[in-house]
Amino acid sequence: MRLRSTIKHTLARMVRNSSLLSGLKRHYTSRRATVRYQNSQQYWQERYAVGGDSGEGSYGPLARYKADFINGFCKKMKCESVIEFGCGDGNQLSLLKMDRYTGVDISEKCINECRKKLGTRGYEFHVLGDYRKLETYESFDMAMSLDVIYHLVEDDVYLQYLDDLLNATRQHALIYASNFEHYDESLPHVKHRGFVKDIAQIYPQWELVTVFANPFLKQHDSREYGSFAQFHHLRKQAA
Repeated sequence: MRLRSTIKHTLARMVRNSSLLSGLKRHYTSRRATVRYQNSQQYWQERYAVGGDSGEGSYGPLARYKADFINGFCKKMKCESVIEFGCGDGNQLSLLKMDRYTGVDISEKCINECRKKLGTRGYEFHVLGDYRKLETYESFDMAMSLDVIYHLVEDDVYLQYLDDLLNATRQHALIYASNFEHYDESLPHVKHRGFVKDIAQIYPQWELVTVFANPFLKQHDSREYGSFAQFHHLRKQAA
């Protein structure tokens, strides 16, 4: 009886500590600060300012999946220098292994926290406005965007973001986002975009190489745990 009881408690502890259930728990308890949406920049700056985080995609199983993928991708493509537009609170970044990394975000609070937590790795961080004053055209092997594009609701903000992203890299862009068009006014801070089509039209020198299947893929209106985003690898063609 004692052995059976020990096994039962051990199994229960393993289930409680499983990564998937941890992710599900966070899915329903994530720090979603109550912020009234006015525009993309205001929403995310205020969300972080009042204690909100980067969302469930930057924690738990989704974060580990993305980290494993990115670390493997950078190694395979020999990307020694990476810039990320929208580094957020840094939790996702803490799982990555980069030789040279620059993080950019609109939130000064996030940038300051990332500098404290990850600056010792030699990583650099800039508030978006300050970054745009630097001369970084084609300075990086890869530009990266994780769960950002579908949060850029305003067309001018979205187009400027694509310009910043693609002009910063010599060759590779890795974008983790949805790639369809949909907007629900009941969720005003999310606007899905067919960004691959837009890039093909505006930046013909860029080509889509591969879309990688996401094991956690779900429909945009599903309440299940997962993500509607997938990794898209784009490459700049030689002039």
